[in-house]
Amino acid sequence: MTDKLPQGLLALFAPRPALRYLPPTDHAPQDRRTARIDGIAQFLPELAAYKDQDDFTPTESWLERRDRLKEEKKAAVAKKLEDGLVAYKPKDDPNARDTDPYRTLFVGRLPFDVGENGLLREFDRYGAIDKVGNNLSSGLEI
Repeated sequence: MTDKLPQGLLALFAPRPALRYLPPTDHAPQDRRTARIDGIAQFLPELAAYKDQDDFTPTESWLERRDRLKEEKKAAVAKKLEDGLVAYKPKDDPNARDTDPYRTLFVGRLPFDVGENGLLREFDRYGAIDKVGNNLSSGLEI
């Protein structure tokens, strides 16, 4: 049946020439000369001598650094808070009004259209409000 095919297709089915012989590039197993395999026991004294004179100081890993920085930040915040509480004396503040400074509430970031009535209505549920100020130095006095 394949003899009925055209010459171009018959050329695809033609056998290829045989591969040429090349001698192996490796040596025969009986002619090989490889290095002798030994253990490492002969190097142990040198390793011990190296270990004695090695002054290895481990460095800080990124996990240890993260934990150290976290602890330092926590300590700094605690110190700042402690120093701030010791220095916080609102009764000695010359800018404070004659009312109790512990009962003054400062509210910020409000929309411009919020008035005193809106603030009174909003904060009235938490207790009686004495007065409402609308400038920077005054606030809600409860």
